[in-house]
Amino acid sequence: MDLKIALNKSAHAAVLPSVLCIDSHEGDRHTVETMLGETCKVVRASTVTAGLRMLSKGRFAAVLCDTEQTEGSWRQVLLATTHKADAPLLIVTSRLADETLWAEALNLGAWDVLAKPFDLQEVTRIISSTCHHWRMRSSSARRAMRAGSETTAIDADTLGANVACA
Repeated sequence: MDLKIALNKSAHAAVLPSVLCIDSHEGDRHTVETMLGETCKVVRASTVTAGLRMLSKGRFAAVLCDTEQTEGSWRQVLLATTHKADAPLLIVTSRLADETLWAEALNLGAWDVLAKPFDLQEVTRIISSTCHHWRMRSSSARRAMRAGSETTAIDADTLGANVACA
């Protein structure tokens, strides 16, 4: 019985989306992990440098990045996400989430902005929506790549046949 429960938990953990939380405030990182712990695997980083290192090594559906960083900025994180296959979606977090930040973040390509202090319903709604969109986008990209590979294989066969006939 215990083995069955352990297997179900490990199988469930394998399908949980990963979320990277970059925030210099330990309390906020802990809050995000507590709020999302049942639905996501949360990876925490206290600096942009550490977050970028984790981002380069891992696969994440979403990245939460606070505007108040001791070094680096959410703009660097946004740039880094655009260079990844299955690029994670960036959610900018801030205690001063005003219209100016919203406009700048969304115009530059961030997925959303979350105001602090975090509200459980808002965080779970945004992360759920973000992960759903990321999954749909990722699966569409994989299907397109597979279709492109099949087309390339057909074109190569056709090309070979044409050369052989010449």
